[in-house]
Amino acid sequence: MDYKSQMPTDLFVKQLNNNITSDESSELINWINSAKENRDTYKSFRKMWIINGSDIMFNSDQGWKNVQSKIFRQRQKLKITLLKQFAVAASIAILLSVGVFKIIMSTNNVNTITVNVALGSEPQQVILPDSSVVWLNSNSKIEYPKVFEDDKRIVNFAGEAYFQIAKNAAKPFEIHSDKAITRILGTSFNLNTKHNSNQSKIDLFTGKVEYINKSTSKSVIVLPNQYAFIDSSNDTPILVNELDKNILAWKTKHFEFNSQELSIVLAKIAEVYNVKINVANPDLNKVRVTITYKSITIDGILNVLSETVGFSYTKSGKSTFIIKEKND
Repeated sequence: MDYKSQMPTDLFVKQLNNNITSDESSELINWINSAKENRDTYKSFRKMWIINGSDIMFNSDQGWKNVQSKIFRQRQKLKITLLKQFAVAASIAILLSVGVFKIIMSTNNVNTITVNVALGSEPQQVILPDSSVVWLNSNSKIEYPKVFEDDKRIVNFAGEAYFQIAKNAAKPFEIHSDKAITRILGTSFNLNTKHNSNQSKIDLFTGKVEYINKSTSKSVIVLPNQYAFIDSSNDTPILVNELDKNILAWKTKHFEFNSQELSIVLAKIAEVYNVKINVANPDLNKVRVTITYKSITIDGILNVLSETVGFSYTKSGKSTFIIKEKND
């Protein structure tokens, strides 16, 4: 079987560059999970760049020579066949002829990988060793082992992220955060543990999870279209039967507001785009807005809002917007 021709190398490059879309990510994961040979091929390449170091730069000519040399030197250490390494590295090398990419990874010990996304950065995709997919929002961090070897898959997490957990009933998945433990078999959800919200919160889209207060061990079972949270003033997890339609706006840049006060709309927009929006006239905050945006810039959103609500806005510096009535 010709794995090189079938492997979606363009998606590999995008994933390693952290600029893959959600649909492309799903396509890549489907390819990885469609056959054991595909999983082995992906894991072989993953092991190669993990072992080769935390800061690897490839280019079309010298990069391929380096890959060949490292494969030869490390084939015994990696304990995988030279043939699989060659197939994966050759596929990547073909695409590298059109440019350069860089993979950056940090490790706090020989067995753990840590990924940090800085405040104000774009969301970053991480593929875990079991092929689970995590999209990290800015100001977020995840730590996970290079290989899930025990009877559980455990990661440590802080911030906000969208998780797509690979199903494995024999090896439950657990996310450990400051206030809660989230236990999963296979599902997709948004998890927010950011300290500035004073809450730990999970929004479930598919599957089923157990959400556990870390200090008291009290828990709730969360089903699709429900969310649960742990407030600092209450030791019992609270379950709510309705999801916020904009919970994934930080990832998708899609917004839907139905008769929401302008103050709520602007607060969500400011959060997603990591900007400050100041309203000069407080009366504007009470205006109700019904509107939908899809993959639009913040200037595009404010332009549409200004025509809909009837205000003008100016920009101060790089990240502050000032809103006022048009006749001000």
